[in-house]
Amino acid sequence: MSTKVAAQFIHTLQLKDIPPEVVQEAKTRILDTLGTTLGGMVTTTARGARAWLESWEGAPEATVFGSQRKMPVPLAAFANGIAASALDYDDGHWAGGHPSPGILPGALALGEARRVSGKRLLEAFVAGWEVYIRIAQLFLENGQITHSTGCTGTFGLAAACAKLLELDVHGTQEALGLAAVQAPLSPPAATAPTGCSVKEGIGWGNMAGVSCALLAERGFIGTLTILDKAKNAPEVTATLGQKYEILDGYIKPYPTGRVNHSPIEATLNLARAYNLKPEQVKQVVVELGGFSSHLSTKRPVNLQHAQYSVPFSIGAALVFRQVTHREIAEDQIKNPTILAIADRVEMVRSPEFENTSAPGVEKYPTRVTVHTTDGRTLSEIIRITKGSPPRRLTVDEVMTKFLSMAVPRLGEQRSAQVIQLVNNLEHIENAGQLANAVHCLE
Repeated sequence: MSTKVAAQFIHTLQLKDIPPEVVQEAKTRILDTLGTTLGGMVTTTARGARAWLESWEGAPEATVFGSQRKMPVPLAAFANGIAASALDYDDGHWAGGHPSPGILPGALALGEARRVSGKRLLEAFVAGWEVYIRIAQLFLENGQITHSTGCTGTFGLAAACAKLLELDVHGTQEALGLAAVQAPLSPPAATAPTGCSVKEGIGWGNMAGVSCALLAERGFIGTLTILDKAKNAPEVTATLGQKYEILDGYIKPYPTGRVNHSPIEATLNLARAYNLKPEQVKQVVVELGGFSSHLSTKRPVNLQHAQYSVPFSIGAALVFRQVTHREIAEDQIKNPTILAIADRVEMVRSPEFENTSAPGVEKYPTRVTVHTTDGRTLSEIIRITKGSPPRRLTVDEVMTKFLSMAVPRLGEQRSAQVIQLVNNLEHIENAGQLANAVHCLE
């Protein structure tokens, strides 16, 4: 019954039944994801995805960020999903992965192609987010090992697209069943050692999720009971429509792996409080709980590698006193001042700072200690990672983040237009209006 419960939730969800705070949170995450896509479209990874797809033929159905032509929905979903996640600036949830870039690129592409209303796009986005998290929770409960976004995103996006296509309950079950066999699996070891352009399979998950719903619309058969035998599935799916997990997600303040965030914040606090200059830093000691060895690399070889390097992140924080997509960037990977600081960073595993994340609270605690050349010892502890519910980004912080990526691509006037469209999304007649507003070339 768990699969049918999920399908009924997707099929029956209406905007009027969604709490206002959930609607606002959905809009915030849509805007944030549009921003990360605009910022990510100029990376080597996103350019490579577009270049690969440019040789493909197909109906001009959906906007591709950075391309002169529209592409078939699954291809646009793939390209924009790659761009949305390229900066590692995308939102997430304690249960695993990054729901919004796993859902929005495909949902917006299909919404544009089918000329659905902004209201239905909002409904679909919320439905997709909630299903995504239930799948992630089931993975955790059942011990499935996958770097989750591409896989869980396929389910979330299949749910969202089933809503956009107005599939009935049976058709929605088919789409979810197809997602189970079409979803990409990205084990952590595949992306960790030196970075990986595929990230967590987010581009493939977008392509697969859209395709599952479109195939279900055309009569493809999926497993109707795909969730039913999973451990605790009845309990997990029973909360659909009662508890909205989107409110427990985080929005990233820094474009790096999430474990880097507390060390970055602690370093920025010290740099600003004591007016630290790079040449004053003798050594930096970072105490964390369990961490993978790739987080301690001091010579990243590409952008993805840099995004997961704590020493590189700390170097950028001390050199620039801010950490945005302009500092964790391809043109900074060989910055000698950042690398000189990275060489002075020592990472220490400490039981005091083990990850104790729990529902609604992300905790990657850390202590950063800076030893200066004049003999001072300066320390800062961060207990709860910024961006999760107890320490949400402010409206101004989210807006500043969006504008920092949107204005260079769209200009101030068009960026303001995008903000207005998202804020009034339930009132626009055609999702294509939003797609057209964010479309741009490099």
